Formats: sequence, structure tokens, C-alpha cells
Amino acid sequence: MTPSVISENHHGVFVAIEGVGVLIKGEPGCGKSSLALALLAQGHQLIADDLVLCYASPHPIGLCPRLSHRLLHSRELGLIDVVQHFGANSWLLQHRVDVVVHLHNQSQSRYYDLMPEQHYDTLCQRALPCLDLSITNPAPLSLRLLTWLKNQAHSQQTHSVFNQHHRHHLNMPISEA
Repeated sequence: MTPSVISENHHGVFVAIEGVGVLIKGEPGCGKSSLALALLAQGHQLIADDLVLCYASPHPIGLCPRLSHRLLHSRELGLIDVVQHFGANSWLLQHRVDVVVHLHNQSQSRYYDLMPEQHYDTLCQRALPCLDLSITNPAPLSLRLLTWLKNQAHSQQTHSVFNQHHRHHLNMPISEA
């Protein structure tokens, strides 16, 4: 169902990864479409490239403008009909937006937190979990994004295991640590 009023327009690429709607944002040329292409090759789905139309429902919904249905633009490869290249299941007209990813070209910080604080971005007046990914990190963007999504799904369990290990090692004699 297409809404009569669009609440917001966003520059970015919108994909569905195992049922999770991921809005990828960043400066032009930072690799949003390349990341989408890598995700399509892994069996995930494209909803929109370049312009994502969003409206408020119980959750934000993102959809593709008619002019760019099924199309992904790569600076090196031109326009790609994703259905022709990746099959009928590679494109969706619309999907719920669950998380936002910001790509940036800033170098990585030297300080890493074992359990980084969750960041949020606002879309259609809803707070959504947000991930900042540096394109200067040599690890593949798609791998880092997929890992973060899985970690999001299991974050409470991961924090619980870490806390158990932490308490165990605090009570352990130094010679055993």
C-alpha cells in the first residue's frame, strides 16, 4: 500500500537483511551502493537506491520512488536491474525501517570499547538503532554490518556472558587469571 503523504525523504540506500530494514546513509561516493551490491550478492534485498521515501506508520516504512524501481546505480557499473541480475526476490517495493547505518571516511579511533554505547538516529519521529561504519577500515563493510545486526539480535545475551566472565575473573586469584 502506497501512502498518500510522504513524511520524509532520505538520501541513501535501503536494503532488507534477513527481514531487518537497513537504511544506509553517507556522503556521495562513500560506498553505499557498493555495500548494497555486496549484500545483494549474498542474497539480501534492495528496496531503494539514492532516494528513500519514508512515512510514519506504527514503525517507519521506506519505499522506492517509481522511477527507480528495481535499479541500483554504481558509479563504475552504471544502472543495474537487480531483478535481472539477482532474481525476483532481490527487490522489494517497501519495507519497515529498523536500523540506520552511517558510512564515513574518518579513520578509526585508537580507543575501542568492549561494549560500545548504543547510538540512535531519528526517522519519522522514531528513534532507531544506529551504526557508524568507517570506510577506511580494511574489513569488508558487509561483514561488519552483518556482524553488528547479529550482535544486536543477541546483545542482551552477549552482555550477560561478558558480565559473568568479568565477575568470575574478578574473583579468581591472580595466578589463575
